Amino acid sequence: MKANDKIIYTLAIIGSIVLSIFEPAVYYLLLLMVLFSTVYLLGRKFVLVLLVILQITFTGETFLALRPYLTVVTILILLYYFLQDYGLAFKNYPKIPGLLLWFLILLFSAIFLSALFSISFSTSIYSLIKFAVFFLLCYLFYAQIKNDRDVFYYLLSLFISVIILGVSMFAEFIQKGASFFINEGALLRLAGIYDNPNYVGILLIITMPVTISYLLFNRNGNKLYNGIAFLFIAFQLTIMLLSDSRASIMSITVSAVILFIFSSKKTKTTVLSGIVLILLVLFLFTDISVFIELFLRPDRVGTREQLWLSGLEIISNNIFIGAGAETFEKLFYTNASSEIIALLSSAQSTGGTPHPHNLFIYFWAENGLPGLLVVVFFFFLYFSLSKQLIKGLKDYSDSFAMLKIAMLSIGFGVSARAFFEITGVITYGFITRDLPLWIIIMIMVYLFQNQNAQKTIKEVN
Repeated sequence: MKANDKIIYTLAIIGSIVLSIFEPAVYYLLLLMVLFSTVYLLGRKFVLVLLVILQITFTGETFLALRPYLTVVTILILLYYFLQDYGLAFKNYPKIPGLLLWFLILLFSAIFLSALFSISFSTSIYSLIKFAVFFLLCYLFYAQIKNDRDVFYYLLSLFISVIILGVSMFAEFIQKGASFFINEGALLRLAGIYDNPNYVGILLIITMPVTISYLLFNRNGNKLYNGIAFLFIAFQLTIMLLSDSRASIMSITVSAVILFIFSSKKTKTTVLSGIVLILLVLFLFTDISVFIELFLRPDRVGTREQLWLSGLEIISNNIFIGAGAETFEKLFYTNASSEIIALLSSAQSTGGTPHPHNLFIYFWAENGLPGLLVVVFFFFLYFSLSKQLIKGLKDYSDSFAMLKIAMLSIGFGVSARAFFEITGVITYGFITRDLPLWIIIMIMVYLFQNQNAQKTIKEVN
C-alpha cells in the first residue's frame, strides 16, 4: 500500500472515532472500518498473532460482554484470508488427518445424542454450537500455517500471552498489598486477567515444556538466547507459584520428566546435580513442611475424591446417555456431600462452577459412555500424531526436534492433569481455555502432513 493511502485510511479512522463521540450510531460503522482497515493496513502475520493473543487474554468479567464480538471479528478476518487464499475450490482446502476427522465426528455425535435426552436440551444444543464455532475457528487458524515460519508466529503468540498474563498477576499482587498470604496462613492464589487461578496453569502447561525443551536440547550455544530462555522459565515458574494450581504443577512436572528422559547423559547429570543441590538447600536452611502445606495443601487432597464420588453418583443414574452437555452443575447439589458444598461456598474456594475435577468423569456424566470414549479417543489421537512425529525424528538436527519432543511431553502432562481438572482440552468450545492446546495440535497436524508429503516424494523418486 502506498504511503498516501495509509494516511487517508488513518485519517478516516480518526475522523470516525471523533464522529462516533457525537453520534453513537456511527460507532458500529467505526467498528466495521477498523476491522477492514486493520486487515488492509497491517501485515497478515501481525494480525494472526494479534488475534491469537486477544482470544487467549481478552477475558475476565471486564471483557465478558465483548467476547462474542471479538469471536465474530476474528472469524470474519480469518474467513477473508481463507477465501483470499483458497476461494471456493474445495479440493484446494487444507486437509486434516483422517483420525482427527473421526474424532470430530465422534465428538459431535456424542454431544448431539446426549442433548436429545438432556435435562436441559437448549443448554446442551448451545454447547454443540459453541463447539462448532470453536473448531471452525481452529480450522481457519490452521489454514494459515503455510510454512515453518508460521509455526514460529503461533508459538510467539502463546509466549506473548504468557507475558500479558504474568504482568497482570504481578499487578494484582501489588494491588493486594504485595503479601503472599491471606487469612489463617493460607497462600494468596493469584489469577490476574484470568480470574480463576486454575486457569493460569492451562497456558503454562503448554508453554513451559517448550521453554524447558529449548534449554535441554538447544545445540547452537547462543548465550543471549539461552539467557532469555532462563529468564523466561524463571518468569513462568514465578507465576505458576503465584497461581498455585496443584494439577498444573503436577502436569508440568510430568512433562519435565519426559523431556529429561529424552535428554543427553551430560544434561541428565547437570540437571540431577542441580536438583540435588536445591533440595539440600531447602532441607538444611528451610522448613520444607511449610512449603508442602502452602503449595500442595494436603489438608484439601480429600476434596478431589469427594468431587469424583459426586460425579460417579451422577454417572450411576446416566451411564449410557449422560445428563446432557453442561448440565453437571444442575445435578451436582443433589448428589454432593454437605462438606463439599460448604467448601465450594467458602471464601477460599476458587473452583468456579461445580465440576468433578476429572475430565473423564465429567464427559461421562454429561455425555454418557460415548462422552467417555471421546476423551479416550482424544488422547489416542494426540499420542498417535506425536508418535509419528517422534518416529520420523532421526536426530536433533531436525529444525523442529525440540518442539516435537516438547509436544510429546505436553501430551503426557495434559493427560495427567485431565484426572484432576476438566479445562484446557475440550471444554465445550471455551476458546480462552482450549485454544492454547489446540494451537499445538494445529502445529502437530501441519508437521505431520509435511512429513507425509516428504515421505511420498521420496517414494516417488
